[in-house]
Amino acid sequence: MKGFRRRIIDGARSLRKEMTQAEIILWKYLSNRGICGFKFRRQYPIDRFVLDFYCPEKRLAIEIDGGIHNNLKEYDQIRQETIESKGIEFLRFKNSEVIDDIFSVLKAIKKRLSLLHEVEKGGPSEARDGMRYYER
Repeated sequence: MKGFRRRIIDGARSLRKEMTQAEIILWKYLSNRGICGFKFRRQYPIDRFVLDFYCPEKRLAIEIDGGIHNNLKEYDQIRQETIESKGIEFLRFKNSEVIDDIFSVLKAIKKRLSLLHEVEKGGPSEARDGMRYYER
C-alpha cells in the first residue's frame, strides 16, 4: 500500500508540472488565497484520486474537464461519488467554461464557498466578498 500511495503522490507532482491551459488560468485566481481568502491546493491527492484543485478548509474540490472526460463519464461519476462520500463538496467545470468565461466560473466558486461558510457558521457569511485579483 505504501508504494501505491507514493505513485499517487508522484503522479500529482507530475500533473502540477503539466497543467492544462484551463488549469493555469483558474490557478491564477485561486492561488495565494485569491478567492475569499481561502487556500487552494492544486493536483491534490485524496484516496486513490488526484483532484485538480482542493480547498481543505471548506472541503471543496474543483475539477476541470477536458475533452477526454467525454469518454470517462462512468469513471468520473464513480470517482466523484467516492470523493463526496468523504464529505467533500464537488464543483465541475469544462475547459471551455474556464477559458471562455472565467468570471462566471469564479462567481460559481465564490457562491459555493459562501454557502459552505454560512452552513459552517450557522449564519450570514463572514467570508470576504470578492477576489484579491482581477475583480470585474
